[in-house]
Amino acid sequence: AADVSAYGLPAGVDSLEGWLFPATYEFEFGGTAADAISLLVEHQKLALDRLGVAEADRQRVLTFASIVQKESGHAEDFGKVARVIQNRLDIGMLLQMDSTAQYGFQQHDDGSVWSTDAALADDNPWNTYVHEGLPIGPIANPGRAAVEAALNPEPGDWLFFVAVNLDTGESVFTTNGADHDAAVQQLNEWCVANPGRGC
Repeated sequence: AADVSAYGLPAGVDSLEGWLFPATYEFEFGGTAADAISLLVEHQKLALDRLGVAEADRQRVLTFASIVQKESGHAEDFGKVARVIQNRLDIGMLLQMDSTAQYGFQQHDDGSVWSTDAALADDNPWNTYVHEGLPIGPIANPGRAAVEAALNPEPGDWLFFVAVNLDTGESVFTTNGADHDAAVQQLNEWCVANPGRGC
């Protein structure tokens, strides 16, 4: 995986992040790691082909979809999360997605929903708190549903969302800062009532 040139990725793509299609696979004994990786990449390419994603757009779509995948508490919310991302892109608003800041700072697997101040301020090319637009590349391997949502966001005028129950994944979507702050308070109250559950 250190040398991605063997996998037929678009020019300039130097990481397999985003290109490994998440599914259940069966492999014959004796196959190589490169064979396994090739199969996952080919499945992702096939999924993109079936959705009509042009080769020139694949990295951008996978980057968008990877944020949808990481930020959504439920698959049913994929379309709404995609709409928040698209609405922010449309008006030049910073995406400010914690998943991107955590990924770029290598803090994405510490078990907490909260980002540290250091992660949010770190000037790395994935941090959408620092840089406008989509990050430099995918932050996860999105499945088909996340890619579909990125291509066709649910109609709406939401600009904010926050998970308010980390057990159920329930999220609240809002159109303005005041309502978003109220939803964040819901999360804070849930965290106080449920210590050690991801807060």
